[in-house]
This record gives sequence, structure tokens and C-alpha cells, in this order.
Amino acid sequence: MTRNTLKLMACAAILALGTTSANIASAQETVNISSTLTTSRAITLTAGQALDFGTWLILDGTTDSTLVMDPSTGVVTDTAGTGATVFEITISAGEGQVTLSTPGDASVDIWGSVSTDFTDGGLSLATLTYSFDGAAGAALSAAAAGSAVSTTSGATHTIGIGGTLTVSATPADAAHTATITFNCDYT
Repeated sequence: MTRNTLKLMACAAILALGTTSANIASAQETVNISSTLTTSRAITLTAGQALDFGTWLILDGTTDSTLVMDPSTGVVTDTAGTGATVFEITISAGEGQVTLSTPGDASVDIWGSVSTDFTDGGLSLATLTYSFDGAAGAALSAAAAGSAVSTTSGATHTIGIGGTLTVSATPADAAHTATITFNCDYT
């Protein structure tokens, strides 16, 4: 055998391999699997006791008087205006309370506002404060993305609500009510 014959045989073998591989049968299958995801943004927010300043004798003076409810202790501090009489007759039931729970550890924004003020023109509730799980009170933001608190998975957290009640005129002898709207969302 000569060298040329060997070269021709090698070329023929390469061509044969190339054409036989094109005739190899293959099987292809396709299968789909489903994918699921369940989410829960469940925030449980429950109104507890009302913000109760108690029963007071209030006679207006030449300047406004204030009653300030501490959101962590429920203690009311009164400041009588010039020439005013402010005297607690019945100790208050305490700070307002809201309970909050989330399904997992989370950072939650809380905010609130007085949505309906006292109807007696001489009374005004403002400057809301809050206490998270008994911590010292802080100003409660009136807008979303206000005050961030951290929750623990499955735990129920207590948020105390306080505020400042300003007396600018002697109120009528009656039970006076206002409404606070409290909100929360994940940060």
C-alpha cells in the first residue's frame, strides 16, 4: 500500500463516519411542571381600649389648659391655663390601645391622626403619641411612612396611644368623644 492509498482510505473513513452519524435516531420529550407560591401580607390590627382622659372639672381661664396622656403609662398630666381650674374628678381608664401582629418578623410603619375631633368647640385632641410594647412614648406621625416598629413573628404587640387635649373654652357637662384613625403597613 502506498501513501496515497492510505490517504484515500482515511478520507473515505471520515466521510463514512460523517454520513452514518446523521442517521442516528434520537428521541426528544418535553414535560411541563407547575410552580406555586402562596403569599401572606396579613397584618392583624385590633382596636383595644379607648383613649380615656377620665372625668375632669375644667373652668377656662385667659389661656388654654392642656391634658397630656402618656401612651406608655396612661397617666394624665394637666396644665391649667392662666386663671383656669383643672381638677381630675375620676382617674382615667388609661391610654388607648391597639394590638398588632404579623406572620413573620417585619418592619412596620405606623401612623395616625384625629379623624373626628371633639364636637365641643372648646376641646381639641392633637399631638398624638404612641408607645410600642411599653417603651417610652414618642410622637406618632400623621402620614404614611411615619414611625417604624419591628415586629416578631406570631407575637402580639401592644401599641399605646396618647395625645394632648387642649381646652380653649369651658366645655359643657357631657361625655365628649373624638375618633383616632390608626394605620400600619410594611416598610
